[in-house]
Amino acid sequence: MITTLLALFLLLTPTLQQDTTKNASGPDPGIIISSVQVSTAPIIISKPQRKPVSGTTNKENESSTRTARGLDRDFYSPSEHFQSFLQPPYPLTGPGSVGQTPFRPDYYFAGLLPYATATRPVCQLAPAPCDPQARYRTLDGSCNNLRNPTWGMTGSLFNRLIPPRYADNVAAPVEEGLPLSRVLSSTLFPDVNLVDPIWTLVAMQWSQVVTHDMSMAAGSRQHKPKPIECCASDGHDLARDLAAKAGCYPIRIPADDPFYAQHNQRCMDFMRSSNDVSTGCNMYGPANQMTAVTSYLDLSLVYGSNLETAQSLREQQSGRLISQVRRNRQWLPESTNRSADCENVDDNEPCYRSGDVRVNQNPGQALVQTLMLREHNRLVESLHQLNPHWNDETLYQEARRLAVAQFQHITYYEWLPVILGYQNVVQLGLIQERGGYSHDYDEQVDATAINDHAAGAFRHLHTLITGEIIEVDAERRAVDAIRLSDYFNRPVIIERGANLDHFVRGLATQPQHAPDRYFSSEITKFMFRANKTFGLDLRSIDIQRGRDHGLPSYNEYRVLCGLPKAHTFAEFADIMDAKSAEELSYIYNSPDDVDMLVGGGLEYNLPGALSGHTFTCIMGEQFRRTRRGDRFWFELEGQPSSFTPEQLREIRKSSLAKMFCENADHVTEMQHYAFKRPSNTNPIVPCDQLPALDLRYWQEQPITPPAEESNYYNYLIPDFLGKK
Repeated sequence: MITTLLALFLLLTPTLQQDTTKNASGPDPGIIISSVQVSTAPIIISKPQRKPVSGTTNKENESSTRTARGLDRDFYSPSEHFQSFLQPPYPLTGPGSVGQTPFRPDYYFAGLLPYATATRPVCQLAPAPCDPQARYRTLDGSCNNLRNPTWGMTGSLFNRLIPPRYADNVAAPVEEGLPLSRVLSSTLFPDVNLVDPIWTLVAMQWSQVVTHDMSMAAGSRQHKPKPIECCASDGHDLARDLAAKAGCYPIRIPADDPFYAQHNQRCMDFMRSSNDVSTGCNMYGPANQMTAVTSYLDLSLVYGSNLETAQSLREQQSGRLISQVRRNRQWLPESTNRSADCENVDDNEPCYRSGDVRVNQNPGQALVQTLMLREHNRLVESLHQLNPHWNDETLYQEARRLAVAQFQHITYYEWLPVILGYQNVVQLGLIQERGGYSHDYDEQVDATAINDHAAGAFRHLHTLITGEIIEVDAERRAVDAIRLSDYFNRPVIIERGANLDHFVRGLATQPQHAPDRYFSSEITKFMFRANKTFGLDLRSIDIQRGRDHGLPSYNEYRVLCGLPKAHTFAEFADIMDAKSAEELSYIYNSPDDVDMLVGGGLEYNLPGALSGHTFTCIMGEQFRRTRRGDRFWFELEGQPSSFTPEQLREIRKSSLAKMFCENADHVTEMQHYAFKRPSNTNPIVPCDQLPALDLRYWQEQPITPPAEESNYYNYLIPDFLGKK
């Protein structure tokens, strides 16, 4: 219900269309910039004539293309009290007809979706007894919610916003009558090089940091292909013993594929995520997947999601995390399984380990996690100077507690307004514009990662990935660039010469890819290619993963998010362009067949946001739960973990720009707001002019607070985010 009411707010916001008439101003002025404008003309189209599309597997009887409809929908129906708020109170004919109405938070915060609180099987999760007075989070996320200690815990089942859709109502993916994932990727999501006119590449990179911190489906590696091969060794056919390989769900490639046909490829390896049916925890279905990391925004990607991993990353003295020191600089510790984690050219190249196995996936991820390691150890040293009597455990936990608070502040107050739009995050109560404590923790809110978000809406942000990463010197000049696919699972590049600083400045200078339907070939043709001339297709994998996880159709998510159900493809044109709606009619048999990731990825972006109505609706609900369901949220008052008012004020000075300055090698200047491209309103300044936390407020002997208080980023947000 909450998600549906969130959707009503989003629905009443004008949508945006792409316009490519502006020129870029950045490291590569030859790249076209994607900008947006509001459409005012209603869209009216008739159903087009069907055109055959290669690789489409059609059925003669369209009504039987869905076999997973046997769920009791009456049980999942919203109450009559809220039913009137699910549908827009006006006819919807196109983007121009959407008007503005005041947001109604009283309805939005009234309760949870009925099926989000339904009983879910919990298999072999046995958290230790909870201590209500604990000052620190558990490492596995248990006991955050004292009434439901397994909520958000490593190994827990994902939440769902809509009951899943499986072909047998149990666990089999729906395939019959649906187009091949690869056909959808190559047809609807081509490579067009458009860049964002406002936001830098670090906004994309932080998106990956956040998703790695909050979710990873158990049984999926996501950083390197599985050793099990679902395809023949030459990729020209399915593996002969496919039936004997549990979990194989290979992506079929049509014979006339515009790219893979050149390489004689007809099959792409894909392994299903583990689910509670396949593991024997759920005998009757429908299946649900388990998360292999904690769901809270708790820097589990740095510290680990279980005690064993966390202990292996600690020096066990002075509160520090283990690091390797080369050239007098700290780097992440060495992997214990290099062949499984990296694609190094020689044995002298570094291969890292951290709290998350995906740390080596790409250079940007390895770089940010290196800076986070350095930040923890920097905090430990400062806290030790202030409190020399603190032991190893206290130093480790206090530095972790503070690092998590900074991470939450940067994520919600700097990054999230970029993704969802500043006005949206304010209206939805995801951030507060005033100082002081918050009081919005709700023990009835389950912060466990939502399947529809983790395997669906959030993956749309792969559109922000660029095919190259630019290296930028101290004068903000581009001095070199690397091809992304050359360094998947090869983090060595960040340690060469002055590259770490060059990449830090590059992430804060280079524009991210425009938020649109276009995806870089580096991830749709060459992902994880190693030494081959071709690689995997991430967009195909995303669509296949949605089917693997039983995500319902796009049409069902439209209804969830307050839009009318589309009975014809033309009716999709209320929030996407008519051409996209027409293209869907050529590929799919019915509007009810359209995959969630496909339909949502074609919508107009909402004003100020990087996604359309449906995905913004789903992501907004996830981040509402992430905040309101976290008993250790950094702004809360009255908890054993709460910071003092003075400490909270200092935490609100945190910024990504300052983290770059504090932990890079020799970065001495940075713009105030690293997620936004430098400009007259976001100037590059010396690092010592950026506000820094006064850690004296963490000294056990109290100090006198200053006469004036400053909520630095609460003050700057409207200028840096609200004006575009």
